[in-house]
Amino acid sequence: MNNQSEDRVLGYVGTYPVGDYNEQTEYEYLNVVTHKGSSYVCIKEEGCIAVEPPNEECWQLFAGKGDPGEKGDKGDPGEKGEKGDTGAKGDQGKQGIQGEKGDKGDTGDKPIKGTDYFTEEEKTEFKNAVVAESKEEIESTKSGAIEDINTTKDTAINDYDKHAETLTKRIDALEEKQVKEYGVRYYFGQASSSLERLGDAIGLTAKATKNGTYVENDFDNVEIFKDIKLVKRDKKTHKLLAVKGDADFDDIDGEEMVDYPETYWKFKLDENKKFVDIYVRNFATTGYKKVNAFSVGAKPLSSDADGNLQTKSGYCAKGWTSRTNFRNLIKSQYGDGACLLDWRYQVILFLYLIEFADFNTQKVLGQMHSTFRFNFASDKALIEETSTNRIIIANSGFVIGQQIGIGTSDGGTQIAKERTVTSMKKYDDGTVTGYEIAFDGDPVNITTASAVMTYSQKTGSTDDIQASSGCMADDGKHGARYRYFEFNSIFDWIDGYIIKDGKIYFSNNPEDYNDTDTSKFDMLSYALSTASGWIKVLGFDTNNPFCMFPTIAGNGAGSSTYITDYTWCNPKGVFAPRVSGNPTYGTNVGAFYWNLNSGATTAGWACGARVLFNQI
Repeated sequence: MNNQSEDRVLGYVGTYPVGDYNEQTEYEYLNVVTHKGSSYVCIKEEGCIAVEPPNEECWQLFAGKGDPGEKGDKGDPGEKGEKGDTGAKGDQGKQGIQGEKGDKGDTGDKPIKGTDYFTEEEKTEFKNAVVAESKEEIESTKSGAIEDINTTKDTAINDYDKHAETLTKRIDALEEKQVKEYGVRYYFGQASSSLERLGDAIGLTAKATKNGTYVENDFDNVEIFKDIKLVKRDKKTHKLLAVKGDADFDDIDGEEMVDYPETYWKFKLDENKKFVDIYVRNFATTGYKKVNAFSVGAKPLSSDADGNLQTKSGYCAKGWTSRTNFRNLIKSQYGDGACLLDWRYQVILFLYLIEFADFNTQKVLGQMHSTFRFNFASDKALIEETSTNRIIIANSGFVIGQQIGIGTSDGGTQIAKERTVTSMKKYDDGTVTGYEIAFDGDPVNITTASAVMTYSQKTGSTDDIQASSGCMADDGKHGARYRYFEFNSIFDWIDGYIIKDGKIYFSNNPEDYNDTDTSKFDMLSYALSTASGWIKVLGFDTNNPFCMFPTIAGNGAGSSTYITDYTWCNPKGVFAPRVSGNPTYGTNVGAFYWNLNSGATTAGWACGARVLFNQI
């Protein structure tokens, strides 16, 4: 016992007696009890129960039992006592003499058969009826109980069989050495974009097509990677409707999604922090982080004829929408379990790195939409025309089939949007020479203030690719994809991150996603790059490994070295991440391109988004 407790007890401050000790009573601090002739005070601040004194942890002696005294002298006779109380009642007396015979009583009512009395036959009949009814009830209850038991038994057997089947498959896989782990090593600040393969990824070859044709890829036969599927799902229920390869896949109306299987990840940071090893496998084991199965829009979100969100082929990707508004639209239109693409984008990036072992997605998959023309000042109309489907400009940098917009401000589409270039040819009327850009849709009025501009391109430019990854043409005019995830011509907002003054705040809970309040977010252990430029180094946080953002940009990095993609960073302000780039960014674009210089309320023409279903 510490001195402080001793002082408090011995000073009798606040003590109070509560009678004899009882093992069923919960005693509070400074309660005093008597036990076996002594008094004890409770010294345990949280109280005690069923701890019998003396016990030094709970009790301190308050007043000890004294020693027996010496035998005293015989006392004097006492005074006469007062009259005692009345005694108890005596025993019952003997029976008295019999009384006289009483008068005859009135005649009673005649008893009624079946009411006041029953014959033996009736008693037997009644008994038999009750027994029969009871037997029927018992049999019915028994039958229902047996049925319930059988149903429960069948369910239990089915559950057991499923569990046993899963375990059997797992055991078989282990015995056949099919449970493998695939990995890569990233040296922080390595100049080469190529990564070192680890584990069972060693010796495997990954290929992507550059012309849409089939190519052999070892990872097509590897667990996890072969389980990434292009599917169609219901917009509201998220129910699986069809899988690519089904005969009716193209005929089914649904959201075009990429399903990712359940995965388990291990990150090993070098003790000197020179590199990090990234491993993935498809079975749980100690030290691995689980990522539940999820589904992501195969294409950026677009709008249907009624203006509602959709993720489908053949539509211009939706821009002009902030992260905040996209988040709210997805919640209202896609229902519970849906959110804006979040940290799981980096899961996709890690899968890509393990498969292709190279940061340079433009080299591996294709240039993507990256070289479309966008120059408002140079692409203004040379002549004015009314009710026309063409615009005459000085340059020829547009492509038949690409999407354009026509407006009177840089990035504006006040005159026309989501138009397709139908033809392009030289123009010469003897006064004006240039190029005629023809487009579809309703005729418009063109003035010399009008300019033609590149717009977000139609989704689905990778649909005819026979391989899971690659492009139809590596010319900067076509989209590219990684395992059906199509990099289009527009940025994707990424949710779950808030960037404040160069610090990164992260949440993996869609219910907490917002744009300013970091109270439920984790702050990463590293800060962003303070300058924009080609990405040189990516940061790593051991507690939040799916958060690798640029920490150093420039300093010798370029479009073919280090990470090979660009980043826009701002050390001051509140921002929200966007990824991949737009069709005018050239070599800047790529899967690792991060725009970290835009507020969540930014709504430019290239601000797009993708939907994610949390669990499938």
